[in-house]
Amino acid sequence: MSKWHFEGAKWLERQKTGNNAEKIHVIFAHATGNQQRRPQKEVQFMKKALPLHLLRIIVSVIFFTEGLLKFLWAEELGAGRFTRIGLPVPTQMAQFVALLEMVSALALVSNLFAGDAALMLLGVMLGALVTTKIPILLGHSFLGFQPAQLAHYGLLSFLHESRLDLLLIFALIVILAESRVSWGRKG
Repeated sequence: MSKWHFEGAKWLERQKTGNNAEKIHVIFAHATGNQQRRPQKEVQFMKKALPLHLLRIIVSVIFFTEGLLKFLWAEELGAGRFTRIGLPVPTQMAQFVALLEMVSALALVSNLFAGDAALMLLGVMLGALVTTKIPILLGHSFLGFQPAQLAHYGLLSFLHESRLDLLLIFALIVILAESRVSWGRKG
């Protein structure tokens, strides 16, 4: 039996049970005489790296947009909102947070200092949670921050109002765990 017949029999067996990518590879290998397969490390890298890339992209889009909106709609989302929350120096604080969100978003999406950016954004999100969502959970002021005017307070209202905050916190923790933080590193 020639090599072609032997390989053809292996292909027929894979045809019955194998996956399409393997079938295409075997056909291509026969046509070109190339018997090499796609490196397994490359496939494993893409399975791990692609979800993290996508996570960094969407988190960056959200933070960049929110930072930009703090400048564009200052009364609603910037200094005006920070005043209603009760934060000190609301105009400067809103501009600082907006700039931090936009620069950190660019760092995340470019994967330059992504760990540092994730850590800073995690601080922003924890601050937002304490100043705006914990009062909703408790149903009364917390550390001087008043709850928003809502129909309901308590755990369910907190979970509803903080769904994006919690999602971003967990996403930032994943990015932070997969990235390096350069602060305090020697050498």
